[in-house]
Amino acid sequence: MARYSIGTAVLYSARHAFAATIVPFDSPGGVRLYGDCSLFYFMFIGNIFRLSPANVRGFLCILVLLVGGNGSAWAQAPVWQTATAIDHTGGNSIVRASAADAFGNVYLVGDFNGTAAFGTTTLISSGTKDAFVAKWSATAGRFVWALKGGGAGFDQALAVAITGSDVYVAGSFSNSAQFGGPNLSSAGGTDVFVAKIGDTGSTGRFIWTQRAGGTDDDYAAGIAASGSNVYLAGSFASSAAAFGSLSLTNAGSGSYDVFVVKLEDGGSTGNSGRFVWAGRAGGTGIDQAAGLALQGSDLYVAGSFSSPTAGFGGTTLSNAGSTNAFVTKLTDGGTSAVFRWAQRGGTADATGTAVAVDGTNVYVAGYFSSASADFGNTTLLNANTDGSSDVFVAKLTDAGSTSTFTWAERAGGVSSDAVDAVAVNGSAVYVAGSFQGAARFGTTNLSNTGATDLFVARLTDAGSTGSFGWAVRAGGTTFDFAHGLAVNGTDVYVSGSVGLPARFGNFTVSGTGAPIIGYVAQLSDLVPLATEPSAALAGLGLYPNPAHARTTVQIPPVPGAGQATLLLFDALGRTVLTQLVRLSAGGAAADVPLLGLAPGIYRLQVRAGNQRLTRSLAIE
Repeated sequence: MARYSIGTAVLYSARHAFAATIVPFDSPGGVRLYGDCSLFYFMFIGNIFRLSPANVRGFLCILVLLVGGNGSAWAQAPVWQTATAIDHTGGNSIVRASAADAFGNVYLVGDFNGTAAFGTTTLISSGTKDAFVAKWSATAGRFVWALKGGGAGFDQALAVAITGSDVYVAGSFSNSAQFGGPNLSSAGGTDVFVAKIGDTGSTGRFIWTQRAGGTDDDYAAGIAASGSNVYLAGSFASSAAAFGSLSLTNAGSGSYDVFVVKLEDGGSTGNSGRFVWAGRAGGTGIDQAAGLALQGSDLYVAGSFSSPTAGFGGTTLSNAGSTNAFVTKLTDGGTSAVFRWAQRGGTADATGTAVAVDGTNVYVAGYFSSASADFGNTTLLNANTDGSSDVFVAKLTDAGSTSTFTWAERAGGVSSDAVDAVAVNGSAVYVAGSFQGAARFGTTNLSNTGATDLFVARLTDAGSTGSFGWAVRAGGTTFDFAHGLAVNGTDVYVSGSVGLPARFGNFTVSGTGAPIIGYVAQLSDLVPLATEPSAALAGLGLYPNPAHARTTVQIPPVPGAGQATLLLFDALGRTVLTQLVRLSAGGAAADVPLLGLAPGIYRLQVRAGNQRLTRSLAIE
């Protein structure tokens, strides 16, 4: 039997205790309850509470914690917050990759043809396909600016990274292409391009562009940036590929090898990006990089190799079948880099498509078509035997010069399912991709409504194990894909392409000008219930609470943090307010406006440095 008492700060149930406040209603006999709980249930428990409908305002709820004995909250699937599409009067578009900053801005890259409108900016392609980069504001729910690059050939932007107000884009181009400055000329086939864009807030402009490659097809698939250092990962089929004055030699003939290179950004206009070092990996078969992640001076590259043996510095991987996934680590020594380790995943047919890193935890994702796939000591079994693919997500622990697989999970159904992107935020690991038919993600079943639907799923990394918590889908009756994934706190941004019309929860993307269009959509992951307060933020004040038109957040000093981000979530987990606060040595007091928000229970989250704390806020 649960025990509840007015005026106390803790409620006790049969299994758990959780922070809450019970405040008397203005009318006699009524009570109002506030607490830090993500799961809201409308309940009437006999005559324990006499509710006052006039004060309930539509959704007075009693917070009931119905979880297992381990004290963790149920994983509740988030709802779609918004979805914005590129508008077309002809042609089509695809978003290939995305990156998000701390201010709710998402940078999208991809390719398009015909005429495409990004909000008030209209771009017209010059050739078969042109590359684009666009800035989208999650706060405003609209595109802010967009740029195009390319020429008469086939040009694609495949990767994007941001640092401060600098945006770096990489991909491939053919023939002759222009990215704001002088024309770039391909040496043959497709060549690599990397461009720097300066974001002034309301506009973007190309600052410099560089090319690389040889006489065959070469492309960049991943990019990362830190300070003035810019890193690329990709593949080259040319027998020799030039990166500035540096040259890499392919180990095969007519096949792909992996490249990883570093550029130094001098900051000025023109061809300012200078290649510093270049490294290759692979063997005599087709070996391709698909993703790149950076932490400090360490780079992590994921992809696939079909060579019988593939060399990654001093490490040689042996192929266990036709194609295997790989993940490798390099360390940037300044003027050179060294491969530290490499790992193989899969048995007969597995492809690595994405990689993310957090501390010593490295996450690689992709798909496998073989009956089983080995990741260290973990064997995943495919749900089908007809060659259709299932999803895999695996964690490695980086020990410096060595690594080991810690856990691996699969998802999918009897049709083809794949992951294109992975992102990590603490113990939350997010993946996005596509599925056909019906697909299972842990205990969540998704049903397809068309040929291919897109999905976003979250796993929880418990250290030695990982498990799927939730999964959501979107799409229509044709082909819908998720290629880009970016996370900022609890905000999850997914992007790709959809056939029209396509539904994202309550939002419908529709139009008549293109069969396939690029999009960006937002989910807000619910804040975990059972989290300990951050030590530096334990003294945070929130008053008045309940509040009407405004409330004040008193933020204590947070060592090493010059600013804090305030986020306000409604009962459905949607972000309804974002506010930046400058912190001084004594902390700060932030005035938060609440006008226009419906009465109810909200969650206010404060983020400062690596600290975060969530408090409940009642708006009357």
